[in-house]
Amino acid sequence: MRKVSGLRQDSGRLQITGARQRSSEQTKLLAAVGRDLFRSGLRVDGAGTKASHAEPRHPAISPNLDTIPEGERVEPSRAQQAQVIVVLGGPLGRANLPGPWLSQRIETALPLYQSIVQQQGSTCYVVPFGGDGSEEGVLECEVARNHLVQRGVSPHHVLLDCNAANTIENILTLLPLLRHLRVGIVRVVTSSFHMPRMQLYFDSILHRCRDATFEIYYHPTRRDHLTLLQQRDLEAKELSLMTSTRRQLDEAMQSVQAQTAPAQQYLPYLHQATRPPPSASTYDERIKAPAPPTSFYGFNHH
Repeated sequence: MRKVSGLRQDSGRLQITGARQRSSEQTKLLAAVGRDLFRSGLRVDGAGTKASHAEPRHPAISPNLDTIPEGERVEPSRAQQAQVIVVLGGPLGRANLPGPWLSQRIETALPLYQSIVQQQGSTCYVVPFGGDGSEEGVLECEVARNHLVQRGVSPHHVLLDCNAANTIENILTLLPLLRHLRVGIVRVVTSSFHMPRMQLYFDSILHRCRDATFEIYYHPTRRDHLTLLQQRDLEAKELSLMTSTRRQLDEAMQSVQAQTAPAQQYLPYLHQATRPPPSASTYDERIKAPAPPTSFYGFNHH
């Protein structure tokens, strides 16, 4: 999700090369200016100095939590068990509005968030994923963040990662935050066709952490509005991505295992690419679970 020299690997856009190297002092100054512009809803047009109004955007966070919401450090949750809802990104529509997939994922995440925060002593964070989604360089995660906040999610509970190049890197960046905020429950929201690969990634990486234990629940959107031909095309792409990212996933798992202290047990990595979709028992009984998704691997709605 890097905008200049590190665009997401699957963005299909060319990286900018040959840029002059900046000193660390210049980089810090530009970062501070950019953060203030994001917060005030301003942007600079090209190389000029005239600022124009734009939709307010939120600064990214770094793994050390130095730039978490509005310049304030988020303290570890004092609740018995904090939760995180991860909202996978999706293509943007006209005027940089959420496209159909992203809209459905936001709509699925909102009632989950409200159900959790209404429980006494509960804390819930929302983490939108997603890279460059438009020609203007607007990030999917920023668009999702704005719409979540407009619909009632606390801006101090939304954490952004604008530096990861792909979903596996997103999860690796997320892991230190989960540990710091003492999160025990992770909820993943995405489309049904997308869920098997996300389940493979999240289960494989988070269950390799040996000094923390996470309960992971999967919440697919109810409808993807796909034709049979579109579903088959997405099936082929998802299977291809499972194969092409296997080495990176193995490296990520090894990295997590090496960087975390030993614990009593952790779940083994499942090498099967074809896993059944999450069933109703996968979901927290306190929150109404959607029906099991139709999987392109042959599992149907019950």
